[in-house]
Amino acid sequence: MQEIISNLVFPNPAILFGLALLVLLDLITGIVKSKRKGIATASQGMKKSVQKLTTYLSLITLSLILSNLAKITYDLENHLNELNLGINAVCFWLVHLEVKSVLENLIIANTDEDGNQNEVAKLLIPIHNAWILKFKNISEFSYVETKKDLEKKIKA
Repeated sequence: MQEIISNLVFPNPAILFGLALLVLLDLITGIVKSKRKGIATASQGMKKSVQKLTTYLSLITLSLILSNLAKITYDLENHLNELNLGINAVCFWLVHLEVKSVLENLIIANTDEDGNQNEVAKLLIPIHNAWILKFKNISEFSYVETKKDLEKKIKA
């Protein structure tokens, strides 16, 4: 049994830990964004984060199951690095999504209702756009979320 477990493919623990921290940071920045926009936070923010984390863990688990089944079924012992790279790529993609979400939350939290951005938002916009590989008009941020949109999200 120990031999079977030692030969399984697993994602890098540092990436998984980073992903968990980013989900928590996304929750915190979402709460800050809601408070700055004057929207009362409800359990919906926590519920959304738990659903997101559950979806992420399901995707990672499915990747693990499929990779390990492929390894066992097709005798891919010599390709462990490629299998590990595939699972780590899935985890890294999820980390990428979370960083994007955190940056958006911080930009929106530092933008007033008239669309005026403070220095923090102005600093984060090029970082956000570079993160999503948007280099044309790198200092523009076109994400529009009104107070009404936020209220609908909380009610949903």
